[in-house]
Amino acid sequence: MTLEVGKGVSSEKPQTRSHLLQVETRSRVEFKEITETLQKLISESGVLQGTCFVFVPHTTAAVLINENYDRGLQKDWDDFLNRLAPRDRDYHHDDGNCDSHLKAALIGNSKSLFIEHGASSWDNGRAFSCAILTGRGGAKSESRLWRIRVM
Repeated sequence: MTLEVGKGVSSEKPQTRSHLLQVETRSRVEFKEITETLQKLISESGVLQGTCFVFVPHTTAAVLINENYDRGLQKDWDDFLNRLAPRDRDYHHDDGNCDSHLKAALIGNSKSLFIEHGASSWDNGRAFSCAILTGRGGAKSESRLWRIRVM
């Protein structure tokens, strides 16, 4: 395979769009789907080929990609993470939410997805979710800001 210099490479400066997404929670552990929001941001960005990068700057929250047709999977995720890092265990980090830090580290605080032809490249069976692992719980809501960059 030979590569011809300049062929197929756009000389236009790539577009970059940054967004902040506010996610509200009402319980300690929540999985909030943001798939439609991401699809809308990608569509409105004008980016035809590129990447959408989702990042959460909180150490007790994570970004999850998984199936979305069975809501029982969210409960399975919660059960699985609780077996790995139970809330009521004695941890060296004693602020009362060490389990949430460990769970978030396992899932990860960022994900990237490819943009092709101005749309996300994941199939319809997938969902992007915000995993909030230390929400306040109760009647009061808590807000978390997520950073999204489409480039």
